[in-house]
Amino acid sequence: MSFEAAVIGLGNPGAAYDGTRHNIGFKTVDALSRRHSCGGAYLKFNAALQPAELEGVRVLLAKPLTYMNKSGHAVRALSETYGIPPENIWIVLDDFHLTLGSLRLRLRGSAGSHNGLRSVLQELGTEETPRARLGIGPAPHPSRASDFALSAFRRSEASVAAELIEYTADALKYAAANGFEAAMNRFNRTIRSDSQAEG
Repeated sequence: MSFEAAVIGLGNPGAAYDGTRHNIGFKTVDALSRRHSCGGAYLKFNAALQPAELEGVRVLLAKPLTYMNKSGHAVRALSETYGIPPENIWIVLDDFHLTLGSLRLRLRGSAGSHNGLRSVLQELGTEETPRARLGIGPAPHPSRASDFALSAFRRSEASVAAELIEYTADALKYAAANGFEAAMNRFNRTIRSDSQAEG
């Protein structure tokens, strides 16, 4: 089985984390799976995997099940096994520095304060890995950022988060057909803020 790219959603496994902000990467992969899967899901490398086709491009969808801080172990294993280079591994993650409803696609860069992305970049040995950062914030205070990321979306935020997930899925579908940089130019923006949702 061969794949041209992989979309890796970061999150934590288990029902306790299912609706948390930190798992919006998992939810985005779930959206892609619902819309574009082309084969059965399976478990391998401590990850939930599923083949998908985005605009004719065969893509491996993956959710590492090793908990966030060790996500890189699964990503390195599937990269090596399926021969997918880091530049074709797209990481989908939450970002509490960005306003809820914001999408920022980037071709490369450091992990910043995100432990899951840090694990991936360390295991792959490069920062040349594209990523989609989904805004879940802003966090109320830096010292409480971890608790904030592990909290559930408020009722008023839920529709914005759901819209952002579908918007990101659209962006990644577009990236498969037109390239990640083209998707950056078209999709990098704030679709709708929490304050707009409440108003």
